[in-house]
Amino acid sequence: MRRFKIGAVVVLLATVVAACSSGSESSGTGSGPGASTSGTGPLAQYGESTNADPALVTKAMGPVTNAPAIVLAAIARANQNLDQATIDKAMECYNATHCDTGTGGKEVMGYADGGGDNVWRHVTRMEAILQALTYPQIGKMLFRDAHWDTNPAVASNDIEYLIQAGATFIIGYPDQGTNLDNAILDAKDAGIPYSTYSAGWVGLPGQEGALVPGKDYLTVVGEDLCALGKSFAGVINDGVGTGTVGLMGGTPGNALSAGWQKCYMKALNPTIKTLGPADTYWVNSYALQAVSGWLSTITTA
Repeated sequence: MRRFKIGAVVVLLATVVAACSSGSESSGTGSGPGASTSGTGPLAQYGESTNADPALVTKAMGPVTNAPAIVLAAIARANQNLDQATIDKAMECYNATHCDTGTGGKEVMGYADGGGDNVWRHVTRMEAILQALTYPQIGKMLFRDAHWDTNPAVASNDIEYLIQAGATFIIGYPDQGTNLDNAILDAKDAGIPYSTYSAGWVGLPGQEGALVPGKDYLTVVGEDLCALGKSFAGVINDGVGTGTVGLMGGTPGNALSAGWQKCYMKALNPTIKTLGPADTYWVNSYALQAVSGWLSTITTA
């Protein structure tokens, strides 16, 4: 699933910055902080080039055709060769709760992660930082991690903090789902675009209390969750056939797990017994506890 998630993070900033800016400040070139691609193609007015390397498109997304322009623009931008100054600045920002990019840009990126404590969240944070540093419009970055606190007020307060701290757009992952609705709507009321990566729906479509992307918040960037669940089921159906399988998810109430698990269960061979789903917070120790419990149940049955 990493291939899909990388594509989600890569396309995120291109989407949000296009919503924040006309692109008049993004015509620079080079590889230092604030460098950007030259504007060419249908998104030239935003300073974006859609001339993405076809081989990189295939590597990131698989054998797709007719990829949207915003995706091509994001991949083209992510393919820049960054110089040592940019890498040093990225490490500075990565290790800070706030940083100045040095460009003097007026946009302030707020990053609100409901978790923050596993390898993938560190990867996504650095991917966002590296791409943000190619936009001269972005002058500052602010970071908040809720560390998967079970109290939804913690993640909500992080978003409220970013609003009050002057973020002009906010990205991140809403682990608490619809429990973040008031904070996200506060961002909307303040004129601050909020967008998520990795199919971070703030409640799945049709779910009670779900917010509507494009109306209540800017957008969701991510994969087709139902297709993902069906593909997982196909692997299990072919590889297991009959037997017992453990099913894990991430944080309680997150839309990514709920979305693919729903279609996974419908596509699963009915002869296969399912244990779970277990909430693991996407942390190894919780996953190991779940597996240990399942093995104990099977052994004593």
